[in-house]
Amino acid sequence: MRKTKDWLAFCVRGGACLCLIAGLFLPTLLNPQPAYAQGGVTVTIDAPDGDIATGSDFTATVNISEVTDFDGADYDVVFNPAILDLTSASDGDIGGTAIPVVVFNPMEAGRVRIVNNVTGTPGVDGTGYLAELHFHAVGPGDSDITLENSHLADIIPPDYTIEDVTWVGDSVHVTGGTVLAADFSGDPLQGIKGSTLHPPDVDFTDETTGGTTPYSYDWDFGDGSAHGTTANPTHTYAPTGTLHGQQYTVSLTVTDDASGEDNETKADYVTIFQMGDINEDLTVDSLDITEVELIVSEASGHPQTFTCNAKEDDKINSLDITKTELLVAAATD
Repeated sequence: MRKTKDWLAFCVRGGACLCLIAGLFLPTLLNPQPAYAQGGVTVTIDAPDGDIATGSDFTATVNISEVTDFDGADYDVVFNPAILDLTSASDGDIGGTAIPVVVFNPMEAGRVRIVNNVTGTPGVDGTGYLAELHFHAVGPGDSDITLENSHLADIIPPDYTIEDVTWVGDSVHVTGGTVLAADFSGDPLQGIKGSTLHPPDVDFTDETTGGTTPYSYDWDFGDGSAHGTTANPTHTYAPTGTLHGQQYTVSLTVTDDASGEDNETKADYVTIFQMGDINEDLTVDSLDITEVELIVSEASGHPQTFTCNAKEDDKINSLDITKTELLVAAATD
């Protein structure tokens, strides 16, 4: 007959764990023997494969495979404290059922006791993970991450213990590198909508440093378009309408192979003008005619001062455009 129970683990420095299981007292041995039997449950540390930079953060998971009637677990996470610091652990998941971390107890440098306890369900079946372990890399070198004093509990009396469990650790390599720092550049940073000489195309270049390669990218070009995911994308901007240009804020979020993340945002980084915006004030209006007149008059060798009234008849109209055309013709003869 199956019996659902809740259990709470009290961890002591000596390594023994006292478990209260539905009123039953169960001592877990100082060094429980993992059974390497064929076809048993496997619990595995899964840490990043690539190099990890000193000063960066990364996540390792405590994976579990093909478990039946699971109800809880307790284990020590052991690592080299000169290289790693285990800062926290978050809940796991098996087959869609949350596996709460109810105890996170730093026992000594390089050793943290973790206890999982499932409540409100008569045992959990499936494959998933017991916890996510959040590490900080404090110095360069190699560190094993292992599980010791480990025990899995089920809901089946009389001992409520899952047998035939294989516990597998992992290792990481921490370099003396720097913390992940996202950065980028763009060229050109100005363009003109509809122009072939100065098209509104910007080539972006990733300049990220540090962290653990390879990187993944999330580019926000600031115009509401689909995000970019390559290292060095080219993006074409298209301001709406015909009279107003626009400035765009560009943002790059980089995630490294150790799950570290950094963001770089550059406000009003790209400027796209509308055709005819000669004075580059992001608006096509009569002031642009004045700018053309000034440019042409200086080029003709006869500087004049205009306020769009190129014909100087106290009226601003199409005749001023004609006058400007005559000035252009004189300047190019």
